Amino acid sequence: IAKPVFSGISLLNYYTDALDLVLQKDTTAVTARLEKIPFAHIPQSLEGTTESFATSIISISHLVITIDEDLVRLVALRGQFRLDEAIKLADQISDNLSRAKSELIQIEQAAQTTGTVLRVFSAPETSNLRKSYNEVLDRIDKIRKMLDLYEELLKATGLTPEELLKAT
Repeated sequence: IAKPVFSGISLLNYYTDALDLVLQKDTTAVTARLEKIPFAHIPQSLEGTTESFATSIISISHLVITIDEDLVRLVALRGQFRLDEAIKLADQISDNLSRAKSELIQIEQAAQTTGTVLRVFSAPETSNLRKSYNEVLDRIDKIRKMLDLYEELLKATGLTPEELLKAT
């Protein structure tokens, strides 16, 4: 009988691949990939963290798609001078951005906890473990920048509550 073997590098690579799918805006692939996590051999010390990571990444992947589509609709509504509808949609986008940023914090905390449990910082900087961990952090930073860009695009419409207050 073969013993199941756990690899921290594989888990971190799995995290990175899931984050890449968020950046590619492929919610179907994110969900399919992360639904397989319970079948992986994960130490008990990481089960809750991995579950939190999976839940948050599925949530953020859906939020990213919604925000992206809603920004396109917002520009169209503004161009059609349907300002009441546009303002309501801008509020929804703002709420979804806040939720996405909260989910990203959860993802980042799960990654940091995983790094601590795996003793990433004890590994040499040139090790595959450290490289895999840094790739996860890099993808998290790219998602953060994407959300920041969405926020800038929303502000550029002039339809956020803050922008509307400035105009009056």
